[in-house]
Amino acid sequence: MSAQQANKVTTVLWFKDNAKSAAEYYCEVIPGTEIVELAPGPDGEIVVATISIFGTEYLLMNGGDTYKLSPAISLMIHCDTQDEIDHLWSKLGEGGEYLYCGWLTDQFGLTWQITPNLWWQLTQKANPAQKEALWTSMMESQKLVIADLQAAFDCAPA
Repeated sequence: MSAQQANKVTTVLWFKDNAKSAAEYYCEVIPGTEIVELAPGPDGEIVVATISIFGTEYLLMNGGDTYKLSPAISLMIHCDTQDEIDHLWSKLGEGGEYLYCGWLTDQFGLTWQITPNLWWQLTQKANPAQKEALWTSMMESQKLVIADLQAAFDCAPA
């Protein structure tokens, strides 16, 4: 039984006509990503691609122009190192749009949040001044930089 069948909820992402290309690209760029299934439509062309990203399945489907992906839905990747952030930021952002606060929209229109685990660790133990410094640092950044977040936390009154 696939994870999709084991879970009662699967995220379905609507692409115009390039779900297979997106699935292949995500497998190339995001470690821990694999294609679970490619499903053809009546004409034999792939219309649905199911991928697993770090064990969570997503169904990518070609749906035409009726709907478009937007930042109202984003996928967050929790990163342990700056190298991981830098890799995902540069690769997923290629041909897309770099936003703020660690957000970017890729070439297929899917929005991602590339977030260091340190952010969550620091906010859990931060006092109000440190939380404000962390939020300010994040809001003023495009790509999140672990050293900048740590410096903002460390420089705020304890």
